[in-house]
Amino acid sequence: MEEMTRVLKKDGLLCVIAPNGFAEHRYPVDCYRFFTDGMLSLAKYVSIEPLHAHTNCAPNENASDWYSETCADSILIARKPYHGQVKHPDFKTYKCVPSNQEPLREGLYLYHRKKGIKRLWHKIKKRLFRE
Repeated sequence: MEEMTRVLKKDGLLCVIAPNGFAEHRYPVDCYRFFTDGMLSLAKYVSIEPLHAHTNCAPNENASDWYSETCADSILIARKPYHGQVKHPDFKTYKCVPSNQEPLREGLYLYHRKKGIKRLWHKIKKRLFRE
């Protein structure tokens, strides 16, 4: 991450795509693997500005060909807002705070949200109609 950021010019863009074969979970963050939280943490580590980040998302809830049970790729697009060598945050005062991912997804829908809605509807129907 440091080398990719170092070679960028000021305002240069970096795109990182990491394939995954696991489900993402946030309790409160998932930075151990290359999911959205991990991508955002890498961006913070080298002081670049995340413009877009997501894992296993689609433009709408019906775009089932975009979602995957086993291949939940993550993407980060970030901008280097400074010249020269890589800048790191002050780790003595740094605190890991979960990022609000919603604005960085730019309206894309998460896979588990789609799945969660179906699961919730199934539970409601089961209780209402005693299936």
